[in-house]
Amino acid sequence: MSIKENKATIYRVFAEITKGNLEIIDECFADSFIRNAADGTEMGKDGYKQLCGLLVKAFPDFRITINDIVAEGDRAAFRFTWSGTMPGVAGSVTAGNHIAVTEDYFCRFKDGKIIEFKNLVDQLIGHKARLEENKVLVRRVYEQINQGKLDAFFNLCTADYVEHLTDRDMSLEQSKEFEARFFVDFGNINITVNHMVAEGDEVAVMVTWRATHKGTGKKIEMTNANIFKIANGKFTEIWNVTDIRLAQQLGMVPGH
Repeated sequence: MSIKENKATIYRVFAEITKGNLEIIDECFADSFIRNAADGTEMGKDGYKQLCGLLVKAFPDFRITINDIVAEGDRAAFRFTWSGTMPGVAGSVTAGNHIAVTEDYFCRFKDGKIIEFKNLVDQLIGHKARLEENKVLVRRVYEQINQGKLDAFFNLCTADYVEHLTDRDMSLEQSKEFEARFFVDFGNINITVNHMVAEGDEVAVMVTWRATHKGTGKKIEMTNANIFKIANGKFTEIWNVTDIRLAQQLGMVPGH
């Protein structure tokens, strides 16, 4: 492919991703594609497609803008900005927040396909972008749970995922069973994100769960503090602390 064609491919790829057409990744990316982030982590084609899907779904006005492209032979360097406004829910501190992150990428083509993306930005900017991506991932999980799509979370967990409770640790399968029982016992589940901070490969969140206990009809409200550990767009661990008000509201333990 010519330099002109390579540039046109880059513009086309991100224009289609902005529209939500993720099939463009299958069309224009090689099966051996690798995205090398500024922090040294790698992501394959499927992982990159999943990441783009999460961003598109997380922001109703998600947009990628190509700011500049410089190309030579089978290589190109380009700067782009991805942005969007958090929809949130009433009472959420993140609702209405606008996010804009600018990144510089090195791109390599082989046999007419994109085979590599690599960050050219300094570590500070690359680190910021990764933090925003991780926070988007966590926000998307809560949105999916509010829609009753519990599997959406577990599909983003590694095979060796561990959930740490105050009294025990659970494997991925044990966590699936534990959470499934909660959804059997409770309906009208709604989660509000109150606070979220990110550092390194971890995202800490404080959320409020509201639901109706199916057996008693009681409406309950509880606060959870979670710390998610993320690697290559997947959850590897979560630390989960729940306040005691749930048991109190159901009459399982005495209130104050």
